[in-house]
Amino acid sequence: MSRPKILILNTQESLTDLTINSIKKNSPEWSYNVVDCEPNKRVKTALLNTHDITLVATSGMYLNLKDNSVPPLDKIEKYHMLNSRLGVFCDNNLYNTHYEMHDIKMHSGIVDMSVFIITPQMWDFCPEEDSGFYSKIKTQSMPRYMNHRNDPLVELSVSARHAFKYGLSGSTASVLNYVDHYKSGQATVKETYAYAFDKIDDCLDGVSPHYRENIMKLADKTRTRITNFREAMNKFYND
Repeated sequence: MSRPKILILNTQESLTDLTINSIKKNSPEWSYNVVDCEPNKRVKTALLNTHDITLVATSGMYLNLKDNSVPPLDKIEKYHMLNSRLGVFCDNNLYNTHYEMHDIKMHSGIVDMSVFIITPQMWDFCPEEDSGFYSKIKTQSMPRYMNHRNDPLVELSVSARHAFKYGLSGSTASVLNYVDHYKSGQATVKETYAYAFDKIDDCLDGVSPHYRENIMKLADKTRTRITNFREAMNKFYND
């Protein structure tokens, strides 16, 4: 089966091994490469290092890619780029107004550059920086499971029920994106409901001691609070 290539942008050396380890563990048949990347030049760096349809991920992304994780390549190639919104709930009718309510500068036009897919069509642009060109290209949104990331509204607005529901999708997501929490090592009860920290701590070889300790702490909190219940619910829904 045809697969996109994987390009890992070494944006934070202390966390790059987490991403590499996750590919080796979960997607050993997928081809990947690692390159250094300057700030705000992720798209340009990617284009200089691939000529194919490529999934681009920055340091710290946990990849759990299967052959059905990515949309068919013949559909992807119709676009210049597939990306996702930085705000998880920007398209959620219940919570999308809460960013403004909490004075969070977030809207549906802000793109998350932690993980994206590019096609050879992007060579027509090859932008110098990661902004100012989106109105000129044809883009498509990646499914949310391709960028299961943290969001401030989980703690500020989202109900425990909706946090848990979001966490269920994280259990099988193809990309887990929780780098902000790796830095702090902190997560509230609702955040452990919403984020699958417990899926990550078996890929920590080579990760710096500070981040390794934080991630293990987050994983332990998640297992204590929610893992068994989440797995039972996933089994219930999938049987």
